[in-house]
Amino acid sequence: MGISRLPTTDKKLEIYIKIQYIRMHGKDYLTDHVLTAGFKEAQANLWHSVTQMMANDYRLNVSGEFEIEALLTFLFAEGFTQFEVNWLASDLQSKVTQLTQRFIEQVNVVLAADAGQTPQFQMAIQQLTQDLN
Repeated sequence: MGISRLPTTDKKLEIYIKIQYIRMHGKDYLTDHVLTAGFKEAQANLWHSVTQMMANDYRLNVSGEFEIEALLTFLFAEGFTQFEVNWLASDLQSKVTQLTQRFIEQVNVVLAADAGQTPQFQMAIQQLTQDLN
């Protein structure tokens, strides 16, 4: 699994890394897992790609798992790489699912009357749910 870096989105990554560097330089390290236990082993290629990118492109040695997990979560959120909701720690998974469901309920309230319950509408809602997750 690779990391897609385009010139416009690369700037976002650069800003994130600068903030992460400043925070770490001030010894304000992250202390909670945001990804599931075993993610590092299950997604070893992605983990290695991120740590290599940090070392080679940004000359940062990010060795703390919490910091790498946070960076990966940023990469997922910004669409740099593919993401599976079940990779998030269970408490975050349930929060994401809950927020997505609340949003979809609001979409249904607003659009269902106009769009009806056609198969196309239901497929669009399912796709939106997946994309939001």
